[in-house]
Amino acid sequence: WLRIGGFPRGAGKSEEKARRRLRYQFYGRQKNSDAMQRGAILLTLLLGRCATTTPLSESALPESGPLNQQNSSAEASAQEPNIGHGKAFEPNPARCSGTVAYAFMGRRNLSLWPVWENYFKGCPPGSYAVVAHFQDPDPAFVRLLEAFEGGGNVGAVLPQEQVQQGDLRFTFKMVSSMLALYRRAALLSPRNGCSPHWVHLSSESCAPIRPCAAVHAELNASSGKSRVHDWGDAVITNNETAPGLPARLYKTTQWTTLWTPHALALATIEPELKARWVRPKGRRFFGYLQFGRQHLPGAFDEWVLPTELHALGLPVRHPGLLWQHKGGGNWARIGGHGPEAFLDNQNATRACQLGRCEFSFARKFGSEEGAVKALVNCA
Repeated sequence: WLRIGGFPRGAGKSEEKARRRLRYQFYGRQKNSDAMQRGAILLTLLLGRCATTTPLSESALPESGPLNQQNSSAEASAQEPNIGHGKAFEPNPARCSGTVAYAFMGRRNLSLWPVWENYFKGCPPGSYAVVAHFQDPDPAFVRLLEAFEGGGNVGAVLPQEQVQQGDLRFTFKMVSSMLALYRRAALLSPRNGCSPHWVHLSSESCAPIRPCAAVHAELNASSGKSRVHDWGDAVITNNETAPGLPARLYKTTQWTTLWTPHALALATIEPELKARWVRPKGRRFFGYLQFGRQHLPGAFDEWVLPTELHALGLPVRHPGLLWQHKGGGNWARIGGHGPEAFLDNQNATRACQLGRCEFSFARKFGSEEGAVKALVNCA
Protein backbone atom coordinates (compact mmCIF):
# COMPACT_ATOMS: atom_id res chain seq x y z
CA TRP A 1 0.00 0.00 0.00
CA LEU A 2 2.99 2.32 0.19
CA ARG A 3 2.88 3.03 -3.53
CA ILE A 4 1.10 6.20 -4.54
CA GLY A 5 -2.62 5.93 -3.96
CA GLY A 6 -2.37 2.22 -3.06
CA PHE A 7 -4.21 0.05 -0.56
CA PRO A 8 -2.92 -2.50 1.97
CA ARG A 9 -1.90 -5.92 0.67
CA GLY A 10 -4.95 -8.02 -0.05
CA ALA A 11 -7.14 -5.14 -1.16
CA GLY A 12 -9.85 -6.26 -3.56
CA LYS A 13 -10.26 -5.32 -7.19
CA SER A 14 -13.06 -2.87 -6.36
CA GLU A 15 -10.74 -1.00 -3.98
CA GLU A 16 -8.00 -0.95 -6.59
CA LYS A 17 -10.43 0.55 -9.10
CA ALA A 18 -11.44 3.13 -6.50
CA ARG A 19 -7.76 3.98 -6.02
CA ARG A 20 -7.31 4.57 -9.73
CA ARG A 21 -10.43 6.75 -9.85
CA LEU A 22 -9.13 8.86 -6.95
CA ARG A 23 -5.74 9.24 -8.61
CA TYR A 24 -7.35 10.39 -11.86
CA GLN A 25 -9.78 12.65 -10.02
CA PHE A 26 -7.06 14.61 -8.23
CA TYR A 27 -3.83 14.22 -10.18
CA GLY A 28 -5.50 13.98 -13.58
CA ARG A 29 -7.36 17.21 -12.91
CA GLN A 30 -4.15 18.90 -11.82
CA LYS A 31 -2.28 17.73 -14.94
CA ASN A 32 -5.07 19.01 -17.16
CA SER A 33 -4.93 22.35 -15.35
CA ASP A 34 -1.14 22.57 -15.82
CA ALA A 35 -1.48 21.78 -19.52
CA MET A 36 -4.06 24.55 -19.89
CA GLN A 37 -1.73 26.97 -18.11
CA ARG A 38 1.17 26.10 -20.42
CA GLY A 39 -1.13 26.66 -23.38
CA ALA A 40 -2.14 30.00 -21.90
CA ILE A 41 1.44 31.26 -21.70
CA LEU A 42 2.07 30.28 -25.34
CA LEU A 43 -1.02 32.24 -26.37
CA THR A 44 0.13 35.11 -24.19
CA LEU A 45 3.49 35.24 -25.95
CA LEU A 46 1.83 35.06 -29.36
CA LEU A 47 -0.97 37.57 -28.67
CA GLY A 48 0.92 39.93 -26.40
CA ARG A 49 -1.82 39.73 -23.77
CA CYS A 50 -3.12 37.25 -21.23
CA ALA A 51 -5.28 34.40 -22.51
CA THR A 52 -7.61 33.34 -19.70
CA THR A 53 -8.28 29.61 -19.44
CA THR A 54 -9.81 29.20 -15.98
CA PRO A 55 -13.27 30.73 -15.56
CA LEU A 56 -14.49 31.77 -12.13
CA SER A 57 -17.08 29.54 -10.55
CA GLU A 58 -18.95 29.68 -7.28
CA SER A 59 -20.38 27.15 -4.87
CA ALA A 60 -22.44 27.49 -1.73
CA LEU A 61 -25.03 25.67 0.32
CA PRO A 62 -28.42 27.24 1.12
CA GLU A 63 -28.20 30.26 3.42
CA SER A 64 -30.16 28.74 6.27
CA GLY A 65 -29.81 26.54 9.33
CA PRO A 66 -26.28 26.02 10.71
CA LEU A 67 -24.76 28.72 8.52
CA ASN A 68 -26.52 31.61 10.22
CA GLN A 69 -25.99 30.12 13.67
CA GLN A 70 -22.28 29.65 13.01
CA ASN A 71 -21.82 33.15 11.63
CA SER A 72 -23.45 34.58 14.75
CA SER A 73 -21.10 32.52 16.92
CA ALA A 74 -18.05 33.64 14.95
CA GLU A 75 -19.02 37.32 15.11
CA ALA A 76 -19.68 37.11 18.84
CA SER A 77 -16.28 35.49 19.41
CA ALA A 78 -14.55 38.04 17.20
CA GLN A 79 -15.97 40.98 19.12
CA GLU A 80 -14.85 39.86 22.57
CA PRO A 81 -12.20 42.18 24.08
CA ASN A 82 -8.59 41.14 23.37
CA ILE A 83 -6.30 43.20 25.56
CA GLY A 84 -2.92 43.79 23.92
CA HIS A 85 -3.95 42.47 20.52
CA GLY A 86 -5.78 45.41 18.99
CA LYS A 87 -9.50 45.87 18.53
CA ALA A 88 -11.83 43.00 17.76
CA PHE A 89 -12.88 42.34 14.17
CA GLU A 90 -15.39 44.94 12.96
CA PRO A 91 -17.21 43.94 9.76
CA ASN A 92 -17.66 46.78 7.27
CA PRO A 93 -17.75 45.24 3.77
CA ALA A 94 -18.92 48.44 2.10
CA ARG A 95 -15.70 50.27 3.00
CA CYS A 96 -13.20 47.58 3.94
CA SER A 97 -13.59 44.63 1.57
CA GLY A 98 -10.27 45.47 -0.08
CA THR A 99 -8.30 45.27 3.18
CA VAL A 100 -6.11 42.18 3.54
CA ALA A 101 -4.15 40.49 6.32
CA TYR A 102 -1.17 38.57 4.94
CA ALA A 103 -0.48 35.56 7.15
CA PHE A 104 2.80 33.66 6.83
CA MET A 105 4.04 30.30 8.05
CA GLY A 106 7.81 29.89 8.37
CA ARG A 107 10.60 28.50 10.48
CA ARG A 108 12.72 31.53 11.46
CA ASN A 109 11.97 34.39 9.07
CA LEU A 110 10.79 35.14 5.53
CA SER A 111 13.65 34.83 3.06
CA LEU A 112 11.50 36.40 0.32
CA TRP A 113 10.65 39.45 2.43
CA PRO A 114 12.27 41.90 -0.07
CA VAL A 115 9.75 40.68 -2.66
CA TRP A 116 6.84 41.23 -0.28
CA GLU A 117 8.13 44.67 0.76
CA ASN A 118 8.18 45.69 -2.89
CA TYR A 119 4.65 44.26 -3.33
CA PHE A 120 3.26 46.21 -0.36
CA LYS A 121 4.54 49.47 -1.86
CA GLY A 122 1.97 48.99 -4.62
CA CYS A 123 -0.99 48.43 -2.29
CA PRO A 124 -3.70 51.02 -1.76
CA PRO A 125 -2.46 53.04 1.23
CA GLY A 126 -3.12 51.39 4.58
CA SER A 127 -4.99 48.40 3.13
CA TYR A 128 -2.75 45.62 4.46
CA ALA A 129 -1.24 44.11 7.59
CA VAL A 130 1.05 41.16 8.33
CA VAL A 131 1.14 38.31 10.85
CA ALA A 132 3.52 35.34 11.02
CA HIS A 133 3.87 31.92 12.67
CA PHE A 134 7.55 31.08 13.32
CA GLN A 135 8.67 27.95 15.16
CA ASP A 136 12.18 29.28 15.88
CA PRO A 137 11.82 33.02 15.33
CA ASP A 138 14.77 35.16 14.31
CA PRO A 139 14.71 37.99 16.92
CA ALA A 140 15.86 40.61 14.39
CA PHE A 141 13.09 39.66 11.95
CA VAL A 142 10.49 39.65 14.73
CA ARG A 143 11.48 43.23 15.56
CA LEU A 144 11.25 44.12 11.89
CA LEU A 145 7.68 42.78 11.60
CA GLU A 146 6.54 44.35 14.87
CA ALA A 147 7.84 47.72 13.62
CA PHE A 148 6.25 47.18 10.18
CA GLU A 149 4.66 50.39 8.86
CA GLY A 150 5.69 52.16 12.05
CA GLY A 151 4.34 49.54 14.43
CA GLY A 152 0.98 49.85 16.13
CA ASN A 153 -0.38 46.34 15.42
CA VAL A 154 0.10 46.47 11.65
CA GLY A 155 2.66 43.66 11.89
CA ALA A 156 2.69 40.83 14.43
CA VAL A 157 4.33 37.50 15.23
CA LEU A 158 2.41 34.83 17.12
CA PRO A 159 3.71 34.35 20.68
CA GLN A 160 5.44 31.02 21.23
CA GLU A 161 2.62 29.67 23.40
CA GLN A 162 0.38 29.85 20.30
CA VAL A 163 2.96 28.25 17.98
CA GLN A 164 2.82 24.57 17.03
CA GLN A 165 6.21 22.86 17.22
CA GLY A 166 7.63 19.80 15.48
CA ASP A 167 6.80 18.54 12.01
CA LEU A 168 3.43 20.05 11.08
CA ARG A 169 3.03 18.44 7.67
CA PHE A 170 0.35 15.73 7.49
CA THR A 171 -0.78 16.43 11.06
CA PHE A 172 -3.69 18.36 12.51
CA LYS A 173 -1.12 20.70 14.09
CA MET A 174 -0.87 22.38 10.69
CA VAL A 175 -4.59 23.17 10.81
CA SER A 176 -4.23 24.51 14.37
CA SER A 177 -1.40 26.79 13.21
CA MET A 178 -3.55 28.16 10.41
CA LEU A 179 -6.50 28.79 12.73
CA ALA A 180 -4.23 30.61 15.20
CA LEU A 181 -3.09 32.88 12.38
CA TYR A 182 -6.71 33.54 11.38
CA ARG A 183 -7.63 34.59 14.92
CA ARG A 184 -4.66 36.96 15.21
CA ALA A 185 -5.06 38.33 11.68
CA ALA A 186 -8.61 39.48 12.44
CA LEU A 187 -7.26 41.65 15.27
CA LEU A 188 -4.64 43.52 13.25
CA SER A 189 -5.02 47.27 12.71
CA PRO A 190 -4.24 48.37 9.15
CA ARG A 191 -3.58 52.07 8.67
CA ASN A 192 -6.86 52.68 6.79
CA GLY A 193 -8.85 52.12 10.00
CA CYS A 194 -10.47 48.90 8.75
CA SER A 195 -10.29 45.43 10.20
CA PRO A 196 -8.80 43.02 7.64
CA HIS A 197 -11.68 41.51 5.66
CA TRP A 198 -9.45 38.89 4.01
CA VAL A 199 -6.73 36.56 5.29
CA HIS A 200 -4.29 35.37 2.64
CA LEU A 201 -2.09 32.50 3.83
CA SER A 202 1.44 32.00 2.44
CA SER A 203 4.44 29.81 3.14
CA GLU A 204 7.98 31.14 3.27
CA SER A 205 8.42 30.03 -0.36
CA CYS A 206 5.30 31.81 -1.69
CA ALA A 207 5.54 35.14 -3.52
CA PRO A 208 3.28 37.66 -5.26
CA ILE A 209 3.31 37.73 -9.06
CA ARG A 210 0.80 40.56 -9.67
CA PRO A 211 0.72 44.13 -8.35
CA CYS A 212 -0.96 44.55 -4.98
CA ALA A 213 -3.49 47.12 -6.23
CA ALA A 214 -4.79 44.62 -8.80
CA VAL A 215 -5.02 41.85 -6.18
CA HIS A 216 -6.96 44.01 -3.73
CA ALA A 217 -9.30 45.18 -6.50
CA GLU A 218 -10.05 41.55 -7.41
CA LEU A 219 -10.74 40.69 -3.77
CA ASN A 220 -12.96 43.72 -3.39
CA ALA A 221 -15.04 42.35 -6.29
CA SER A 222 -15.21 38.93 -4.55
CA SER A 223 -16.54 40.35 -1.28
CA GLY A 224 -18.06 37.65 0.94
CA LYS A 225 -16.76 34.67 -1.09
CA SER A 226 -13.58 32.92 0.01
CA ARG A 227 -11.14 32.16 -2.81
CA VAL A 228 -10.13 28.49 -2.87
CA HIS A 229 -9.11 25.97 -5.53
CA ASP A 230 -11.38 23.10 -6.49
CA TRP A 231 -9.17 20.02 -6.29
CA GLY A 232 -12.03 17.56 -6.34
CA ASP A 233 -14.04 15.66 -3.75
CA ALA A 234 -14.43 12.14 -2.41
CA VAL A 235 -17.25 10.14 -0.84
CA ILE A 236 -16.50 8.28 2.40
CA THR A 237 -17.60 4.75 1.63
CA ASN A 238 -17.84 3.63 5.27
CA ASN A 239 -19.13 6.35 7.58
CA GLU A 240 -18.40 4.22 10.65
CA THR A 241 -14.71 4.97 10.08
CA ALA A 242 -15.36 8.73 10.02
CA PRO A 243 -18.04 9.51 12.64
CA GLY A 244 -19.17 13.13 12.57
CA LEU A 245 -17.70 13.91 9.15
CA PRO A 246 -19.85 14.72 6.11
CA ALA A 247 -20.23 11.87 3.64
CA ARG A 248 -18.56 14.00 0.94
CA LEU A 249 -15.18 15.63 1.55
CA TYR A 250 -13.60 18.44 -0.49
CA LYS A 251 -9.97 19.19 -1.22
CA THR A 252 -7.92 22.31 -1.94
CA THR A 253 -4.44 23.70 -1.29
CA GLN A 254 -3.89 25.09 2.20
CA TRP A 255 -2.66 28.39 0.73
CA THR A 256 -6.06 30.01 0.45
CA THR A 257 -7.54 33.51 0.65
CA LEU A 258 -10.44 33.41 3.10
CA TRP A 259 -13.08 36.05 3.79
CA THR A 260 -12.29 36.90 7.43
CA PRO A 261 -15.74 35.98 8.86
CA HIS A 262 -15.30 32.56 7.20
CA ALA A 263 -11.82 32.17 8.72
CA LEU A 264 -13.19 33.10 12.15
CA ALA A 265 -16.10 30.70 11.75
CA LEU A 266 -13.56 27.88 11.36
CA ALA A 267 -11.28 29.14 14.14
CA THR A 268 -14.21 29.36 16.56
CA ILE A 269 -14.95 25.64 16.26
CA GLU A 270 -11.37 24.32 16.39
CA PRO A 271 -12.09 21.82 19.24
CA GLU A 272 -15.01 20.40 17.24
CA LEU A 273 -12.86 20.14 14.10
CA LYS A 274 -10.14 18.27 15.95
CA ALA A 275 -12.66 15.90 17.51
CA ARG A 276 -14.15 15.14 14.08
CA TRP A 277 -10.94 14.71 12.11
CA VAL A 278 -8.53 13.18 14.63
CA ARG A 279 -9.84 9.95 16.12
CA PRO A 280 -8.35 6.98 17.98
CA LYS A 281 -9.56 4.79 15.10
CA GLY A 282 -8.10 7.08 12.48
CA ARG A 283 -4.64 6.49 11.07
CA ARG A 284 -2.35 8.88 9.26
CA PHE A 285 0.34 8.00 6.75
CA PHE A 286 2.72 10.23 4.86
CA GLY A 287 0.62 11.72 2.08
CA TYR A 288 -2.71 10.13 3.05
CA LEU A 289 -5.66 10.22 5.37
CA GLN A 290 -7.02 6.75 6.06
CA PHE A 291 -10.66 5.93 6.80
CA GLY A 292 -10.84 2.20 7.31
CA ARG A 293 -9.49 0.73 4.06
CA GLN A 294 -10.05 3.97 2.17
CA HIS A 295 -7.06 6.27 1.56
CA LEU A 296 -7.44 9.90 0.53
CA PRO A 297 -4.30 11.53 -0.94
CA GLY A 298 -3.27 14.74 0.79
CA ALA A 299 -2.88 16.32 4.21
CA PHE A 300 -5.35 17.38 6.90
CA ASP A 301 -5.08 21.03 5.89
CA GLU A 302 -6.02 20.21 2.29
CA TRP A 303 -9.25 18.45 3.33
CA VAL A 304 -10.40 20.08 6.57
CA LEU A 305 -10.90 23.69 5.48
CA PRO A 306 -12.81 23.22 2.21
CA THR A 307 -14.93 20.41 3.68
CA GLU A 308 -15.89 22.49 6.69
CA LEU A 309 -16.55 25.59 4.58
CA HIS A 310 -19.03 23.53 2.57
CA ALA A 311 -20.54 22.03 5.73
CA LEU A 312 -21.15 25.53 7.12
CA GLY A 313 -22.69 26.66 3.84
CA LEU A 314 -20.15 29.45 3.41
CA PRO A 315 -19.85 30.67 -0.21
CA VAL A 316 -16.57 30.18 -2.06
CA ARG A 317 -15.28 31.14 -5.47
CA HIS A 318 -12.97 29.06 -7.68
CA PRO A 319 -10.14 29.20 -8.48
CA GLY A 320 -7.99 30.38 -5.61
CA LEU A 321 -5.35 33.06 -6.05
CA LEU A 322 -2.22 30.90 -5.83
CA TRP A 323 -0.54 29.02 -8.68
CA GLN A 324 1.83 26.08 -8.37
CA HIS A 325 3.39 23.89 -11.03
CA LYS A 326 2.96 20.13 -10.63
CA GLY A 327 5.78 18.51 -12.50
CA GLY A 328 9.30 18.51 -13.92
CA GLY A 329 12.15 20.85 -13.12
CA ASN A 330 13.56 20.98 -9.60
CA TRP A 331 10.98 18.68 -8.04
CA ALA A 332 11.14 18.43 -4.24
CA ARG A 333 14.12 20.75 -3.86
CA ILE A 334 12.37 22.95 -1.28
CA GLY A 335 10.93 21.29 1.82
CA GLY A 336 11.53 17.76 0.54
CA HIS A 337 8.27 17.55 -1.39
CA GLY A 338 6.48 19.05 -4.41
CA PRO A 339 5.35 21.13 -6.19
CA GLU A 340 8.16 22.16 -8.53
CA ALA A 341 10.59 24.72 -7.14
CA PHE A 342 11.87 27.75 -9.06
CA LEU A 343 15.34 28.49 -7.77
CA ASP A 344 17.03 30.94 -10.13
CA ASN A 345 16.27 34.02 -12.22
CA GLN A 346 15.34 32.14 -15.39
CA ASN A 347 12.96 29.70 -13.71
CA ALA A 348 11.41 32.33 -11.43
CA THR A 349 10.76 34.48 -14.50
CA ARG A 350 9.15 31.50 -16.23
CA ALA A 351 6.93 30.87 -13.21
CA CYS A 352 5.87 34.52 -13.22
CA GLN A 353 4.94 34.32 -16.90
CA LEU A 354 3.08 31.05 -16.45
CA GLY A 355 1.08 32.11 -13.44
CA ARG A 356 0.34 35.81 -13.51
CA CYS A 357 -2.26 35.77 -16.29
CA GLU A 358 -4.71 33.95 -14.03
CA PHE A 359 -3.29 34.06 -10.50
CA SER A 360 -1.89 36.57 -8.04
CA PHE A 361 0.59 34.46 -6.06
CA ALA A 362 2.79 31.44 -6.77
CA ARG A 363 5.11 28.92 -5.13
CA LYS A 364 7.71 27.45 -4.55
CA PHE A 365 10.55 29.96 -4.97
CA GLY A 366 14.14 29.90 -3.82
CA SER A 367 15.67 32.89 -2.07
CA GLU A 368 18.73 33.22 -4.31
CA GLU A 369 19.45 36.75 -5.54
CA GLY A 370 18.46 35.96 -9.12
CA ALA A 371 15.07 34.54 -8.11
CA VAL A 372 14.36 37.49 -5.81
CA LYS A 373 15.21 39.95 -8.60
CA ALA A 374 12.89 38.14 -11.02
CA LEU A 375 10.02 38.23 -8.51
CA VAL A 376 10.50 41.93 -7.72
CA ASN A 377 10.28 42.68 -11.44
CA CYS A 378 7.23 40.42 -11.73
CA ALA A 379 5.02 42.02 -9.11
